[in-house]
Amino acid sequence: MSTRSLLSSKSTPSLWGLVAKHAVWLPVFVGVTAAFAGRKNHTATLVIAVVLLAAHLIQAVSLLPGVCCGPKTGTYPLLTGVLLQAAVRLSSVAAAVVFGWTASSASRRRGWQGPVALVFLAVVALRSLYPLVRRWWDVRQTRAALGQRRGSAATSTDVSILTYNMQSGEGMDGVYDLARTAGVIRDSGADLVALQEIDRYCRVDCYNKPIDPVRSQDDQPAKLAELTGLQHVAFMSKTTEFGGEYGCAILSRFPIVETRKLTYESWELHGSNLFYGPLKQVALAVRVQPPSLARGLWFVCTHLGCDASGFEQLYQLQELDDFLRGFALDSHVVVCGDFNTFPGSPCLNYASLCGYHDAWQVSAKRSGSTKLPSPINPFYGATRPSNSPKVRLDYVLFRGEGLCCRQCEVIATQASDHLPVTAVLSGPSA
Repeated sequence: MSTRSLLSSKSTPSLWGLVAKHAVWLPVFVGVTAAFAGRKNHTATLVIAVVLLAAHLIQAVSLLPGVCCGPKTGTYPLLTGVLLQAAVRLSSVAAAVVFGWTASSASRRRGWQGPVALVFLAVVALRSLYPLVRRWWDVRQTRAALGQRRGSAATSTDVSILTYNMQSGEGMDGVYDLARTAGVIRDSGADLVALQEIDRYCRVDCYNKPIDPVRSQDDQPAKLAELTGLQHVAFMSKTTEFGGEYGCAILSRFPIVETRKLTYESWELHGSNLFYGPLKQVALAVRVQPPSLARGLWFVCTHLGCDASGFEQLYQLQELDDFLRGFALDSHVVVCGDFNTFPGSPCLNYASLCGYHDAWQVSAKRSGSTKLPSPINPFYGATRPSNSPKVRLDYVLFRGEGLCCRQCEVIATQASDHLPVTAVLSGPSA
């Protein structure tokens, strides 16, 4: 897919909307801040404004395909992306503080300008608080939908989901042990399992190094189905460059009625992987018919790219949403996998706008990989690395009338470099 075709596709309104958010909002913010600043505060205001404007403009430029994350130049380092996000947030807070300070002094000197400045500051504050309000509202709606079922035992309307980047069965100890991986899946009690980084008969790894001889003889999807008792299997390969097939798989307790496959096109515009260059990513969708969901359920396993700016993941989720709208509008939909992006990223914000709920965020009951819950512990719910979780990269997203999340858990295990995430979704009561 060319840059021109991407910009003229269905993704265009969202892409240019994000550019406009950075390019239009901030000059207005900076201009109004400077206008109300007193003489003594001009230096501090302008320093904050320059940092704020520079950080956001860099982000705006990074939205343009091929600029910061093209296949030839590669992505800018992950640390740079993290520092850029931190600069935006810290400078926004600092600018708001300076703005409030100057507004209060302006209210004493200039009469009407003070109240106007304070109203503007209130708008900025509300914009910053929106994610927290949305989280509170989603939890409230979920708990209301669960009603008396909250905290009760599992019912026939429940469907248990598991997503797991299994690193081809290799644990943090460097040992290939597919039986260990199967044990994690089996112990979770999941009805539907989405597996990423799963292969069939691969002979080398992503660094072109020979792999365990036992692994090279394994058809991992088939073997895991046998070991877990989840006999209905779907597999999609995204590459054969490792001497076999490497991609995503789904294990299901329910018969698979239909299978759809998507290979993302936007990967061509990015240095898709921070470690070993561009790699195609895919989405595997199966339709199953759990007894409690009359309209059926489309269950999707995907693995998104590793662009440090997060916008490759955004483009891919847009592709996936367009793909699903072609056949799954009237069904319940669950999308899960390794998204390689952080909470609050453009990718997940877009998913929220499309009506998807993050199971971890809206669950009535959560159990993380660490002992202290959020907000005391910022790493609560993190899924990678499995021996010391610091970031949440793995998600279960769902949408559909009457569908809500009873429970979500990050399972502690070192059978892979990621931790598996399990969610119990409750369908409409009969």
